[in-house]
Amino acid sequence: PSLTGTASTGTGITNANFIANDQFTNTTNGPLDVVYTVTPYRLGCPGDPFTITITIKPEPVVANQTGSACSDAPIGILLGNDVDGPAAASYNITNINPNGLTASAGSPVVANMVTAGEIANDAWTNATNASVDVIYTVVPVSADDCEGDPFTVTVTIQPEPVVAFQTKTVCSDEALNLNLGNDVDGPPVVFYDITNINSNGLVA
Repeated sequence: PSLTGTASTGTGITNANFIANDQFTNTTNGPLDVVYTVTPYRLGCPGDPFTITITIKPEPVVANQTGSACSDAPIGILLGNDVDGPAAASYNITNINPNGLTASAGSPVVANMVTAGEIANDAWTNATNASVDVIYTVVPVSADDCEGDPFTVTVTIQPEPVVAFQTKTVCSDEALNLNLGNDVDGPPVVFYDITNINSNGLVA
């Protein structure tokens, strides 16, 4: 494992807590042993060396993720995993930066011990005229309860066109002469779906 603490050799150490704050990073797919060899002294006389063996359990390493979704559509993202182990058994969502957007579905909250599908059903409303990134910060946790470094899930939420309600009055048998509206400040409408016509008994 690679050293991230203050581990070092030394002589004449009088502090029994000298190694207490040492830390080691293990990003392999299995446990590794760190072995200290220590010689005790009393009144200048050395005793037999003894060893201290510390087993460092590995942490999951998950790459940053990106995705894209339409406004108000589920983002459909499963939280990633360590490609070569150890597997992430759960995740801690430590931060969500919506960049001004509001959730319209799912339950996007900071939470611990969630599953890989926790954010898949989240949806965000983007009624601006540009794409907006929603950024989740996630910590993977192994089955041994070892936390990996945080990774981010950046989801680009594409904007939805917002069109105002329209009204018009015409005579019977007169052409409507009405153009379907558009978003006044973008994004422009590319096409429309007419999903229902309530004619109130009239015949076209």
